[in-house]
Amino acid sequence: MVLNRACLENAAYGLHIFAQPGLNFIWLNRNQTESDLKEMKKEFTNGKLRKTIEKYDRGLVQVYDHLYERSIDFGGHPNQRGVVGSMRVTHDQDKALVTNVYLQGEGLSLYHTLKTSAQTGICALRLLQFTMQPKFELLGVRAGIEQAQQGL
Repeated sequence: MVLNRACLENAAYGLHIFAQPGLNFIWLNRNQTESDLKEMKKEFTNGKLRKTIEKYDRGLVQVYDHLYERSIDFGGHPNQRGVVGSMRVTHDQDKALVTNVYLQGEGLSLYHTLKTSAQTGICALRLLQFTMQPKFELLGVRAGIEQAQQGL
């Protein structure tokens, strides 16, 4: 889920920079001075990213929000769902053994993560299509997105 969150944020940053000329320099110069870092953090809040997405597609901002929150809820930040979702508790007489599964096998956790990853990839492509519309059309990416999102 950490990678799903990063994928969404990177695509949203790309659209945000595309939508507002000059933001690329603010983003690139974030490590030059303390004030550059503050300016970058001010310009690249999730709220501002959401407003940019909403300008392009009101429905897509809802998808972005849902996937962003899901990625955080299930491990994009340390929290109870991310930890408990991979936790296994076994009881042996008078003690309990708590373990954490790092590599999921078949099961609900794996299927949930795979479906979320597919939805995240499609959301990221939909965000980036605004930045490269002619290329997306020429290469048939938009039609591929529409086909791939069926059933997700």
